[in-house]
Amino acid sequence: MGIGPIPYSAIRLFADEYDIVSRDEFDFFLGIIRGLDAEYLTLINSTKDTKTEMVAISDIPEQHRMFARLKARAQKR
Repeated sequence: MGIGPIPYSAIRLFADEYDIVSRDEFDFFLGIIRGLDAEYLTLINSTKDTKTEMVAISDIPEQHRMFARLKARAQKR
């Protein structure tokens, strides 16, 4: 059994806490969180045979490369 997605209620609560209240802002925010969460879940819930890619929070250049890969993958969908 793997880890599940972030509940909508938790995303809504976070958005309310940080004054992301307009519908357009929230929809944009929700899309970003859902996309990042889906990628995270894919990495975490993959089998042990699959190489998982993790990037250190302090490695800014590698973070930029990772987000470029995620962007390219999202554009293929």
